Amino acid sequence: MQADATSPAYDAFRRAFLGPRDVWALRDGPPLEFLTPLSGPERERAAAELVARLGEHASPRGIDPWAVAGLGRLAWLGTQGPAEAAPLLRHLLGRVRGASRAEIALALWQITADDAMLGELLALARTSGLGARLHALVMGDSGGYDLIQTIHCLAQLPHSQARARLEDLTHDARYLVRYNAHFALGLRRSMYGIDDAAPAAPPE
Repeated sequence: MQADATSPAYDAFRRAFLGPRDVWALRDGPPLEFLTPLSGPERERAAAELVARLGEHASPRGIDPWAVAGLGRLAWLGTQGPAEAAPLLRHLLGRVRGASRAEIALALWQITADDAMLGELLALARTSGLGARLHALVMGDSGGYDLIQTIHCLAQLPHSQARARLEDLTHDARYLVRYNAHFALGLRRSMYGIDDAAPAAPPE
């Protein structure tokens, strides 16, 4: 293969993450599964391209959430390149709210293993029972987009506090919040390999 040639897997990554996105792609979210088949050097190259894209869209309103998610997943796969984005992500974290803040907090945890990001996600997932009931009365069964995105970010952290918060949200007054909390708890083991089983009690 020539030095400037790319594999079909890398071409698929570039089309998905760096090319134009139609309404269906935006609805479904970033296809992170496209990063898994990349070779080690290709993952580093992909990380460099996503770091560059993040830098080009670094205003709070212009952040590319696919670049954020892609860098986090590449770090989770053992790629070193995403570490270059950590300073910019920390800067952006303090300038955004809602789903964008949750997505950046997750990426930073995946890149740096900074447990302060658990606190960020727990704070974003905190709701009052009265607030949830009022929201349900006004908006029906719909749940807030920001909270649902936070739920799916929180599901990827192996901490017991993350699991406990998700369990709390399975009792939320809003159907979509309850549904996504239940679904996210299932994903912890099936997709993210997190074993939430309580350790066995020591013998007496």
